Amino acid sequence: MVEENVNQDIACGIVLLLPTTMTERAIEANRVLSTQNANPLTLNATDRIPHITLGVGCLNMLDMPQIDGTLSHISKQFAAMHLATVPNTTPHAWFMIKKIKRLQFLHEAVMTGLLPYFSYNVTGDMIYRDQGEEIYDGTLEFIRTYPMASSFEDYAPHITVGSGDAVVPQETVEFTVTKVGLGRLGCHGTLRTIIRTYDLARGE
Repeated sequence: MVEENVNQDIACGIVLLLPTTMTERAIEANRVLSTQNANPLTLNATDRIPHITLGVGCLNMLDMPQIDGTLSHISKQFAAMHLATVPNTTPHAWFMIKKIKRLQFLHEAVMTGLLPYFSYNVTGDMIYRDQGEEIYDGTLEFIRTYPMASSFEDYAPHITVGSGDAVVPQETVEFTVTKVGLGRLGCHGTLRTIIRTYDLARGE
């Protein structure tokens, strides 16, 4: 974990972490896209981690005890989830995920539970970046508008595998997710570090 200034808000994502096979599939799709066009988004298994977003916002590390307790409590209310990809009907380079009720309810629980801690006045210094890395306005806009554009009735679960409108060949794949993660967001909404993980409750 990168050392944080506890007095500063940082851009964070609450995500479903993927099993190894699905992580590898997303990284391979990203690699193929990068050979076909100018794809500025790079994925790997360590610091640009494929994931399914549950919630986005800026959090202050001073609130971590309360945030940690909230996410721990929420995660215990949900069983491990069996998910599947579906045909992508959007113009984005995504693996679309079938939106089952439990996934929608988990997303809503995260957004509602962290409402007292999320802020959306995001600035470039809140984004995780490598030295000299440029932060694009689109990254800030994605975070700033997430509650209005991408949550609740507009929630569209997916795994981002590229940037832009590249076509991503996709077959139906089923997989199981067992962990929620809290991590820092980088450029293009990449998951750069994982701060905490939470097990979904066992059983169905």
